[in-house]
Amino acid sequence: DVPMLVIHGTADMMSPYTWAERMAERLPNAELITVEGGAHTLPVEDPPFIYQNVNRFITTQIDLS
Repeated sequence: DVPMLVIHGTADMMSPYTWAERMAERLPNAELITVEGGAHTLPVEDPPFIYQNVNRFITTQIDLS
């Protein structure tokens, strides 16, 4: 029941995108964000994108009070 955010690029050659799809399908509260053309180094490729989505996910899904 724990919220899970999966951000994965379609061009990741080390961890195929299908793995992210399967993970998100099997986790009951998962959100999958697909990054077309994103590779295994996605956090380095576009740090603002990662930050914005992780921040949004935390603030909307997790009660920190």
